[in-house]
Amino acid sequence: MESGSKYRLRLTGIVLLNMFENRGPVENLDFPLLAENPQFQFLPSGGSFGGSIRQSQIGIQAFGPTVAGAQTSANIQFDFAGGFPEVPNGTSFGIMRLRNGHGAA
Repeated sequence: MESGSKYRLRLTGIVLLNMFENRGPVENLDFPLLAENPQFQFLPSGGSFGGSIRQSQIGIQAFGPTVAGAQTSANIQFDFAGGFPEVPNGTSFGIMRLRNGHGAA
């Protein structure tokens, strides 16, 4: 989607849906690193099913004025893969995460 103004803005993005099923326990449903063997676990688990759109991305491009013969522009992109770690000394940063950003002239 793009604006029709003198200094144009362009909105870009992708909506990505991921679905998953675990037949045994995992240590973290959000970003699992370890799947335990259901046969050797202390408390039995029936597994889990879920989904996420956190890999979706939003981008904004801006096309600015010409300054000293150079065309100015900027680009910034976000995703939603941030979060709140489950470790005692982890830092928390919101769900929205800056992927990249730059400006040029």
